Amino acid sequence: MLKEDNAAVLVKLNEEHGYLDLAGAAVRPRVGDRVEVIPNHCCVTVNLYDEMIAVRSGEVVESWPIIGRGKLR
Repeated sequence: MLKEDNAAVLVKLNEEHGYLDLAGAAVRPRVGDRVEVIPNHCCVTVNLYDEMIAVRSGEVVESWPIIGRGKLR
């Protein structure tokens, strides 16, 4: 779901794309807009980055290295 609009549903996710169902959504993001997604599964996203940033209450609190990045075969 999008934090900006709970009626927007993330229906599919892969390494490159997230697919949103905006049928009941009040917020209509345009191409290029930034949106915040609450993921239900993060494996495919984690594999794309060298580190994960931990945020609490809008403030960066830690940075964790992703030591398994790129290890998929």
